Amino acid sequence: MRRTGTQGVPQRDGIDIERQRSEMIGTDFIRIELELAGTFCKLALNSHSAERKRQHEFNAHRALEGAMHTLTKVHLKDKEAETIVIQIEEVKALLEALRANGSAGPKC
Repeated sequence: MRRTGTQGVPQRDGIDIERQRSEMIGTDFIRIELELAGTFCKLALNSHSAERKRQHEFNAHRALEGAMHTLTKVHLKDKEAETIVIQIEEVKALLEALRANGSAGPKC
């Protein structure tokens, strides 16, 4: 049964299609930010320049914060949540490795 919602957004069985799309985009954004954070951590770990290492670590923290902020705004399915939790743990482990290597970045 199809019907039109209050803003003209098609609905099916009470599920707002636009909301589903928004959730999917939010979930993709979280995954991408976590992947980016991991990449910045790896760049920092392999950097020979103290300034570049600091900048890469700063960018990793920003990407992680962006993912965590968006995480509070989307509803994840169990499988998605499990995958994202694993990614968060991996990023935090990389950030811890950076701290162990002498970086003075903020603690997550």
